[in-house]
Amino acid sequence: MHTGSDLQNLRVSRWCAGRFGVSGSLTWVAEIERRTPADSTPLDEFFRLLDDFRRDAPQEPAP
Repeated sequence: MHTGSDLQNLRVSRWCAGRFGVSGSLTWVAEIERRTPADSTPLDEFFRLLDDFRRDAPQEPAP
């Protein structure tokens, strides 16, 4: 049985895969770290992407 957290993580993973154009075994955390520009930090990029996710991803009702 999946928890709400598992389902949210899956949604974020799918969204990041589409955003980054990847379908590999790297997690979205590793993708953020790998793609962080030199003038930023992974944490800053995470929150930037979180804002984008909240704005762009279709919202689903909680289970």
